[in-house]
Amino acid sequence: MEKILYFLFGIAVGGAVVWWKMGIDKVSRKTEIGEKYPKDGWQRKIMELVDEKEKITNNDVEELLGVSDATATRHLDALEKSGFLRQVGRTGRHVFYERK
Repeated sequence: MEKILYFLFGIAVGGAVVWWKMGIDKVSRKTEIGEKYPKDGWQRKIMELVDEKEKITNNDVEELLGVSDATATRHLDALEKSGFLRQVGRTGRHVFYERK
């Protein structure tokens, strides 16, 4: 009986690790495969602007999408986390984003 419990516990832990690892790899697989644009509409618009201008700022995204400063920042952060953009600079007006 004890061996069966250990076996079931091992399957549960192994399955959880695989599920967790697959979720983490989704982001890196997108960029490894070479997906040029994300599928979401606003993300696609931002990436097309980056291709056009090479470097964009938060203000560029605000104007492009007609959104607030906070929303533009969230969009840029999401693209950065997804591996599509890279932030250059820390804070202030010298911050811009470029293709990774």
